[in-house]
Amino acid sequence: HVLVNAYDFAKESYVLPHTDGPAYDDRTFTLSCGADAVVVFKERLKTSDIGVRAAATRCEVLLRRRSLLAFSREAYTECTHEIGAAPDTIGLCCVNLDAANARVGDVVGRA
Repeated sequence: HVLVNAYDFAKESYVLPHTDGPAYDDRTFTLSCGADAVVVFKERLKTSDIGVRAAATRCEVLLRRRSLLAFSREAYTECTHEIGAAPDTIGLCCVNLDAANARVGDVVGRA
């Protein structure tokens, strides 16, 4: 199953928190063609917790333009993923600082 989304970050600078559902067989690949972005993984709330409390951030991944992010298992089944409004600031829970040549506090735009 393949789904291709094109986001025009000049108009909308974010992707709302979501899960991808059962059609993907517990794995997802995200390709960034034109801009850097921080993908944020948060706990998937129980229905009874939605609107009652905020989901805790599990981790962030800096997705550089022309990069591919693959995730599965708990990241797929137990978390939502999102891209926050630009500009992004790299936080303490970014798991790929060295690989992305980034530091906590770096600001990531979407030019």
